[in-house]
Amino acid sequence: MILAFLKFSVLVYAAMSYGAVLVVVFSIGEGELGSVLLWARNLAIGFGFLAVMSFGVSSYYAPWRILWRCFPMLNEWVFPDLNGVWLGTTESNWSIIDRMRKSTLSGNAATQEDLDALALEKSVIAFEIKAHWFGIKIKSRTKAVNGEAWAADVKPTRNVGGRSFGLSYMYDQKTPQPKATDESSNTGAAVLEARVGDTAVLEGEYWTRRSWPQGLNTAGRLKLKRVSGRHIKSEADLITEANRLEIEN
Repeated sequence: MILAFLKFSVLVYAAMSYGAVLVVVFSIGEGELGSVLLWARNLAIGFGFLAVMSFGVSSYYAPWRILWRCFPMLNEWVFPDLNGVWLGTTESNWSIIDRMRKSTLSGNAATQEDLDALALEKSVIAFEIKAHWFGIKIKSRTKAVNGEAWAADVKPTRNVGGRSFGLSYMYDQKTPQPKATDESSNTGAAVLEARVGDTAVLEGEYWTRRSWPQGLNTAGRLKLKRVSGRHIKSEADLITEANRLEIEN
């Protein structure tokens, strides 16, 4: 809904610009029409370029991001600028699934008390979010499976009371050296939330479909904190951030 509103705003801006051009074209004499049409075309191209450069880029110095930094209330009134590098942790139910799997194979059944006593499997994760007014992309690196994930179809959300913002998305994950219980490629989904007044933290849940025919698909919690509003320069930088967080923990 928020993204639709932003797109609508840009379209209105462009429509007003083209409308002004048409008014000029139809108010001049026939002899001057050729030169004015050329001027109008150049003006329209200029307005289109300006709209794209203002709202369609996610770099640190994009005009709309500068505006958001100058007026932080826009993060609450419109939608937060979530661009940058995020570091955090995942807590997966894989420890419980693996215990049940091993218990079944060994014939030594685990009790409910045994499963309740297990801690969730914790791992570090590094995120990069690239967002502008026309779309959001997410790239992540997870230490638990030593793999990378990409999400291109990301939907921004806002709850009815306006007290939190969120992201819901599907992602594709690649695992170069999968274990016997894993897959080299699988998909998943996640729903993250940022509360008004604390948009530097994202929390939520995720699900995977990895090895689902064997009943090994997982789910868990995800918590991230933004460490930089700038984007990484290369894939290696995201790996470095993930390694740094693992050392700190």
